[in-house]
Amino acid sequence: MVAYSQWFIFLFVSGLCLGSAYFLGLWLTLQRLPRSRHPFLLMTLSLLIRLTVLLGMGIWLWRSAPLPPLVMILLLSAGGWLSRMILIARLSTAVKPASVHFAVRR
Repeated sequence: MVAYSQWFIFLFVSGLCLGSAYFLGLWLTLQRLPRSRHPFLLMTLSLLIRLTVLLGMGIWLWRSAPLPPLVMILLLSAGGWLSRMILIARLSTAVKPASVHFAVRR
């Protein structure tokens, strides 16, 4: 039987991986959006795929981990939150700010 401390590490790293996959998928979708012929279809399929992977793995982990549900959700959420923070820090330096000009109607 695996010790609880190993489950803590495994769930936290799983949260990191799932969060990274979710937010990188979102970032890739937003990068392709301006060139897409069907932006609504792209956003909808991206959301469905990302949620299916996230919820499917979450349910699988829920059934296989011997930890209380609240502890499991907190560990997965902490990993997902940390992956979001890391991706924001890494990708914000990679993205060049676009100059946006708003037309003012009078």
